[in-house]
Amino acid sequence: MRATGKFRWLSLLFIAALFANNAMATPVPIGWTSHDSDTAEFTIDGGSTTVTSDVYGYTSGTYEDKYVYVYQITNVDCDLGLGHFSVSIVVSDGASAYGCDYEELPGAINPAIWTTLNDPVQSVDAIFTDTIDTGESSALLWFVSDYTPGYSTSAVHCMSGGVSYYATADVLSPVPEPATVLLLGTGALMVLRRKRLHA
Repeated sequence: MRATGKFRWLSLLFIAALFANNAMATPVPIGWTSHDSDTAEFTIDGGSTTVTSDVYGYTSGTYEDKYVYVYQITNVDCDLGLGHFSVSIVVSDGASAYGCDYEELPGAINPAIWTTLNDPVQSVDAIFTDTIDTGESSALLWFVSDYTPGYSTSAVHCMSGGVSYYATADVLSPVPEPATVLLLGTGALMVLRRKRLHA
């Protein structure tokens, strides 16, 4: 009877620990209304690396009308340690990525730097002082954007023996909505037309 009681108690603790671990494993608060996910494969010097990208959209709460972009790099079997990750941002007007942060995971490699570059933002970059070696993964890297998800170029990079290696692939990233792009294009056409009329 006591053994059964202990087993139940241990089982409950185990289940609680699982839920707690899952809750800690993502920076994304509850309440998202849309979710996109994709995994891109990069080949460097014959080895494989993957980047999983998840995008969560919100209609209310802290991130109302915003999107949280989350990335995790996994070195599948690349003999070269990965030291740099970059996501290109399709620039239009205003800020396109901000609020960069990362979520530590057990055994994961944390970035020394995870930040936006340039103004307006052209990329979000991570630099790792401890390289992501074969079989290892990065922490969950994330940022916030007002832009809906599309695809843009991402790069992983490593150094070995003074030689630089890198590979690119497309990952989910912020892009202006088609309507916004159309309006931007229409505005440019109107400016060109006015210039021609005044010429």
